[in-house]
Amino acid sequence: LKISGVGFQAENVHIGLDAFVTDPLKNSDFKIASNLIASNSPVLATNVSRNYDLGLALNMGFVNKIIHLSANRGYFKDVVLDDGEKIKLTKTPTLQLARNKPVLQLEIEYNVTGVQSVFVKNPIRISFDMLVDFIVDKDGQVSLIGNGVDIDSVYLDSKYIRAFAGTVRKAAKSKIEEMQADLKGYVIADSLPLPEAFLGLPMIPKRALIERNGYLLVYLDLMNF
Repeated sequence: LKISGVGFQAENVHIGLDAFVTDPLKNSDFKIASNLIASNSPVLATNVSRNYDLGLALNMGFVNKIIHLSANRGYFKDVVLDDGEKIKLTKTPTLQLARNKPVLQLEIEYNVTGVQSVFVKNPIRISFDMLVDFIVDKDGQVSLIGNGVDIDSVYLDSKYIRAFAGTVRKAAKSKIEEMQADLKGYVIADSLPLPEAFLGLPMIPKRALIERNGYLLVYLDLMNF
């Protein structure tokens, strides 16, 4: 961490920090796409922040870098459903927080079987948004958890369709809809790497919220303070 600026907003002191994350085992020298990075400053809710000692605003670009580094290690190869079926992921998941609801954008590969297979060019690739939540447990661990699927986001490109596009796309939505129950409560990351101390004082996360400019806000209390 490196201090990049100090300022004030309402009754809060703001300290800007430049943060870097690397992987000693894999290549870390890559950039995150600009649309996956928050460009505006976060706005902290005073009515919430006054209840905690510190508020940590994590740019979604920082979280996306962690996701990409994890993908480079092979941690996001597939989604395992409750019945044991493995759904192959064909792209690195990307997190979007600058929306009304936080989502993890996914693309999966799927082989259509049976009579319907004659209407598609297998394997097909379906993209969709998984709804997500950031949960803080009693030990202060911040987890990224799935909360179902935004069915309106399901997309199948025409290049995978031979005939009856409307019917095929409806079937693709039905397939993703079948995954709803499996993806609610699905653990994507069980513990985000967060600083454990501030100015030498141990701290523990207490609450996590999404800020509309594209930040994960983690509110923390200093321990024994």
